[in-house]
Amino acid sequence: MKRKLLNEKVEVFTKVDPTNVRVKDHAVQRARAKGNNEKVRHWIISKFRNADFITVINSSKYGAARLFQYDSISLIVDLQQNLILTVYKSEATKWVKNRVLEFCNRELEKVSRKLRKIKNKNSKLIADLKVEKEILARDYLYMRSQAKKNAAEARIKAIEMEIEELSEEIFELERAKSEFTITLASRKNVT
Repeated sequence: MKRKLLNEKVEVFTKVDPTNVRVKDHAVQRARAKGNNEKVRHWIISKFRNADFITVINSSKYGAARLFQYDSISLIVDLQQNLILTVYKSEATKWVKNRVLEFCNRELEKVSRKLRKIKNKNSKLIADLKVEKEILARDYLYMRSQAKKNAAEARIKAIEMEIEELSEEIFELERAKSEFTITLASRKNVT
């Protein structure tokens, strides 16, 4: 009977100490191989020492627990103890992982294209706005009417806000591209 593991954000209360980790009998039974239980326990602990923390999960059988993964082995570790609850072979195949990477690569390409387009468009608009701002600043020096001066000051402030918004749009897309790039780099190292 397969148990569903639900991904949930839960605060991790204790750090797992790989030198002092215990293995539950159920985990030994799941990973049974030729040999006695102590060899299997040591094998599980050795896999755990090299495993990466993936996320905190909530399963119907174990409740909240931490999920670690090493190669194609997944280990469920108790949330508050140094206790490996169970071990199982990861079900995600290399094909699935590659498909996810391909999807992420396509999304990165979309973000990159959008960034180039927006950067080009916004850079031209920003340059035009800066020219308009400088012309207004020059004309302001020759203005005598307070109403015209107030209008010029208001327009200069509006231009500065517009430049800031356009720059922010570029920055947000650069940040999204950077996050995608970092995520893809870390995922490629995992697979």
